[in-house]
Amino acid sequence: RSRRDVARLGLGGLLIVVNWLVYVWAVNHDQLLEASFGYYLNPLISVFLGRVALGERLSNAQGAAIALAALGVAVLGIQFQGLPWVSLTLAVSFALYGLLHKLGDTLPIPSLAFETAVTAPLAALYLAAVVSPPGGELHGLPAAQTSLLLLAGPATALPLLWFASAARTLRLSTLGLFQYLAPSIGFVLALFVYGEPWSGAHAIAFSCIWIALALFSLDAWRRNER
Repeated sequence: RSRRDVARLGLGGLLIVVNWLVYVWAVNHDQLLEASFGYYLNPLISVFLGRVALGERLSNAQGAAIALAALGVAVLGIQFQGLPWVSLTLAVSFALYGLLHKLGDTLPIPSLAFETAVTAPLAALYLAAVVSPPGGELHGLPAAQTSLLLLAGPATALPLLWFASAARTLRLSTLGLFQYLAPSIGFVLALFVYGEPWSGAHAIAFSCIWIALALFSLDAWRRNER
């Protein structure tokens, strides 16, 4: 019934679709490191949005943690010789998605249901008008591959539900820093599963980011004790 919520959730749905499409494109075109870099950049943008849009303040320890994280991201950026469009699109789209959920008070399941309802017709139209044959390559795939593709739905939906719930209760800067976990897992997969090369820049970036997370967590623990 709220036009504001309709506009907010509709925009959120479009942002998450952009994020999904770019990420899937990146993985299918051997750009996993670039995609991971984008998700490392995302928390910094979330922290920036928290300060600018919500007036959130940071303690000295939190500021130092963000500076270290920024250094780690900068090292990765130097290795890539500039910020590529995949990284920027992933980072900005998901940071804005988090901000939209922070600004609203709609519960996670209704939020995701509305976002899905808004974007599902666009996906159906794309499958009908662009993909040939209709439905794409799902026809004729082995049962195991079809099952994995179908499981990608809940594997995406459940984290979005948890993210929407966290966005309503945590500070945006806190939420942003915790998002370093996802690209860290992505780098581990790239290194040990997909065999992508490990460089000195990766080692420096990981060290900076994990030290930053340790500082942030220690500061949060001390505040909780007090």
